Amino acid sequence: MKTNTYFWRGLDGQSHQVQGEIEATSLITVRHMLATSGIQITHCERLRPKPKLKPVTRAQVQSLTAQLASLLQSGIPLAQALDFAAQGAHQPALSGLLKRVQGRIEAGLSLHLALSQESCFDRSEIQLIRAGELSGKLELMLQRLSEHVQAKQALLRSLRSALNYPLVVGGVALAVVILVLTQVVPVFEEVFAQMGGTLPLATQWLIQLSRQLVEQGPIWISGLALLVCTWLMAWRHLGLLRAWVLRWSLALPLLGPLWWLTCQQRFAATLALMIQAGLPLTDGLVLAGEASGHPVFRRAGQTLQRRIQQGHALAESMRECRTTIGWQRKDIFPLLMIHMVSLGENSGQLDTMLHRWSVDAQERLRMRLTRMTDWLEPALIVFMGVVIGGLVIALYLPMFQMGQSF
Repeated sequence: MKTNTYFWRGLDGQSHQVQGEIEATSLITVRHMLATSGIQITHCERLRPKPKLKPVTRAQVQSLTAQLASLLQSGIPLAQALDFAAQGAHQPALSGLLKRVQGRIEAGLSLHLALSQESCFDRSEIQLIRAGELSGKLELMLQRLSEHVQAKQALLRSLRSALNYPLVVGGVALAVVILVLTQVVPVFEEVFAQMGGTLPLATQWLIQLSRQLVEQGPIWISGLALLVCTWLMAWRHLGLLRAWVLRWSLALPLLGPLWWLTCQQRFAATLALMIQAGLPLTDGLVLAGEASGHPVFRRAGQTLQRRIQQGHALAESMRECRTTIGWQRKDIFPLLMIHMVSLGENSGQLDTMLHRWSVDAQERLRMRLTRMTDWLEPALIVFMGVVIGGLVIALYLPMFQMGQSF
């Protein structure tokens, strides 16, 4: 159901004037929500929809949680800390988020419920904040959440930087090839027609490809655009397609192992954080599976939850988790991770062992990405040289033949 933003003003239980903004489906809902918090409304109006702003980024979420943790550690009340953070926010989207959350807090909602209405926080992060509120260690959990988001962002930056170079080089190579085929080859074709004679097979193939691209290029582009739009719509609306593609992505020869280790690292890091927050292990497993970002690990978290509820040990249950990737049956969790979980269960330091493994996995990911980038850069340069050099040779072969005939 569609929600609207309402501005309200009223009196609290001590007859002090309070005000704020709150999102609700109707004015009646606003009055009911505030009445349950002991606030008597004197004025309430629906605000006009504001222009759509850029969404709050993960980097801003990390900065926000760290700032709130510092303010709460200084003894500042939560509503006042949100007000201070909103005044210091330079981004309109972040400032608006903080003001909305402040209004919900002043209306009597807890922080985790106030943040759950914002799309920039996932379920595991909301549950972590909830655990901090219940245990009285909200500032500590916010600090841990900030560190967790920062680590995830660092890992994503490493992945993006490793993929950006081949994408840029591939795009440049494709642009050069299209330019040569559409602008340069037709000029050479006219010269070859004036020269007469039989052209080499490579040159004939290149000229034929150039003609196809010039004559049918708009059709190719339209077909490609239609294919991309169809794929994006199917990806957005068909969950089975997403699950199938994500499952097969783990079987890719180069990126598959990296993606696999990334999901394992996210699972371990999130589960360690949930245990440190005091959440039950069964809840933490489901949240860790969701935080991994992959349906294979999401189902693994649910399977582990059921086995733990049946009385099995976590390490034993993880050893039984297997899935089919491509045409192979594979273990979802590595043997070293299972051994460390077993040690953690026996010593009562499960969160510590999971955290250590996640830190080690993140370092291994960084080293793998560095090695991949080191050999990928020269390989792509050689590839570009072969492609462009092949085009040049195919264009100049008739010239060489004509020179030999004289």
